[in-house]
Amino acid sequence: MEKITSESNKKIKNIKKLIDNPRYRKKQGLFVVEGERIVEEAIKREAAVEIFVDEENNPIFFNKSEDGFENFKNIEKSDNFKLDNLNNYKALENSHRFDLSNISVPVTVVSGNIFKELSNTINSQGIIALCKIPDGFDLSKYLSENLSENNPAKPPLLLLLDGIQDPGNLGTIIRSSLGADVEALILSKNSVDIFNPKVLRSTMGAVFDLDFCYVDFLPEVIDMLKSNGFNIYATLPDESNVYYDCDYNLPTAIIIGNEASVKKILIYLRIV
Repeated sequence: MEKITSESNKKIKNIKKLIDNPRYRKKQGLFVVEGERIVEEAIKREAAVEIFVDEENNPIFFNKSEDGFENFKNIEKSDNFKLDNLNNYKALENSHRFDLSNISVPVTVVSGNIFKELSNTINSQGIIALCKIPDGFDLSKYLSENLSENNPAKPPLLLLLDGIQDPGNLGTIIRSSLGADVEALILSKNSVDIFNPKVLRSTMGAVFDLDFCYVDFLPEVIDMLKSNGFNIYATLPDESNVYYDCDYNLPTAIIIGNEASVKKILIYLRIV
């Protein structure tokens, strides 16, 4: 198991650049997630390519056996992994754990002072993962596969996001979309990067379960959807219609953005 103690290490430099630079993320095809829950989701979805843990403050990576404490002592003696500040069985008992034996990606230990430079949270959980960016959502392929007469699936529901700039808002939209059975997000190119660390943290792992793509000109996508029989709805604060009165028995796309940008789209499409 590799251990990193220098901030000049190439892997550390690469992680920092991936965290800070969306263009670099796109070029490398990689992004970084932090925290136990989202790392666990990345492992389950086979998105993680390498895991990094804080040597001094980390989640416990070992499944509890019937003789859990003895099992831990054996691991400790193996010298594969340094676990500081764990002085009693209760701490082991109550910890969230991954089983390293079931993880096929490499795990690298990072010294505490170096890991702090990588963390984007105040109270770090001591674990991050390097993940591969998934292939983008192919709208044309999706329409051909989901709008055929032989496809008995429920009508498609898509979300069109125009100029969403706040990372927390985008993360919340992603989580809500997953709960509402939205099948994909289509974002305008001036929206915040979905792999922004604040977006990822807000999604709580939902980012791995939802297809998405960025487009240069959202009205063209809307025209394509309209020509394929989609009902198009837009969210505006001064309209009398409410979302639960809409007909979702047909293919549906919902536009979300700030009021001015949404109205510009509707004017361009001659909907208002």
